[in-house]
Amino acid sequence: MQGTLRPVTTGGMNPHHLARDRLVVRWDAAAENSFDRRAFASFPVARAPREGAGGRGSEMGRLVKLLGVEGGGTTWIARAITIDVEGGDTVSSSKSVQSATYAEDVQRVEAHFQTTTPEATLGEIREWIEAHAWDAEAIGVATFGPVELDVMDDQYGYITTTPKAGWENTDVLGALFGPQDEAGAKAWRATARLKTVDDVPLAFDTDVNAPALLEHSSLRRELKRLGRHGGESCCYATVGTGVGVGVVAGGDPIHGMLHPEAGHMHVKMLPGETFEGCCPFHGNCVEGMVGSGALAKRRGIEASQLAELPDDDEIWDYAAHYLAGLCVNLILTVSPERIVLGGGVMQRACLFDKIRTKVREILAGYVNTEEITNDTNFRHYIVPPAWGYETGINGALYLAENALKRH
Repeated sequence: MQGTLRPVTTGGMNPHHLARDRLVVRWDAAAENSFDRRAFASFPVARAPREGAGGRGSEMGRLVKLLGVEGGGTTWIARAITIDVEGGDTVSSSKSVQSATYAEDVQRVEAHFQTTTPEATLGEIREWIEAHAWDAEAIGVATFGPVELDVMDDQYGYITTTPKAGWENTDVLGALFGPQDEAGAKAWRATARLKTVDDVPLAFDTDVNAPALLEHSSLRRELKRLGRHGGESCCYATVGTGVGVGVVAGGDPIHGMLHPEAGHMHVKMLPGETFEGCCPFHGNCVEGMVGSGALAKRRGIEASQLAELPDDDEIWDYAAHYLAGLCVNLILTVSPERIVLGGGVMQRACLFDKIRTKVREILAGYVNTEEITNDTNFRHYIVPPAWGYETGINGALYLAENALKRH
């Protein structure tokens, strides 16, 4: 990968991705000369004055660069942002809820990488990091799994028994940040990986636990604004190529024997169901019934064609039934204060009302709480992500922020 980093203003660009008239850094692949890393490290962040800050916004505060890496079944994302921590910025407060736009004082650079082989994908990401985020002060990595989260285990930072072909037993942290000599790589294991070899705080979790933490922070803020107590638990489920569930309890993600793999639970089949599912491990588990590949196979189309189907196609009723079964099992076992459903399949907005209706039908009045029985509360109980499609990568950045605080 060749090119240079050039500062550009973003006025007139897509406001969904970039705040208007702030400075960002863009990778110019056409440029041939290498960039000066020292110059890049000192490049200023432009920001608008903060309201009520008495002009404080025009001064430079404590700028911190965070790096987040999100690993998905089809795409990996690497994003570096620089925030003003003295000015009160955090990953969770640097945007307005229900918007994918960062605050105007957040400098951002990112790239997307197709999920092919571990060697190719992780190699490209490492090269990008060395060019763009070598000076990050904290790093968060959130990836599909199963993964090893036991920091005492030599395989901490690995993807383990994944259904993703070719990715079994992949050393993610080693490929992205590990020493490239054999002796150094052998020494950089287990708890040593809580920091990079350059002493940068490093956090690792699943691609659902990380956004679950971020969505939990949104729940806490919402309840605080309403003057209500609670907000100790939250579940985040992603429904895309696969189905994963992250669980936060007592403010922390669940790390037990492994980590939650609720996407592979079995739920009650629809009467007369003939579809056998397509999970390579369990057949008709939730993932095997409602992952994008499963929905497409049932319908006899390519996964990319699902977006072309109308809302009244029966495929969404099948999806709603099995996702409602997942939600009911979470309600009856974890009793979360909120269930967030994200991922590509959940971009189909009509699914939310279908799922809520089926959840009540399956529960049959057994759980008699206001979150379930009150229509308004129920709409705020099973919800889309507060960060929309940005939840995954922002969850990885949230891991980085938390790692920085711990160290």
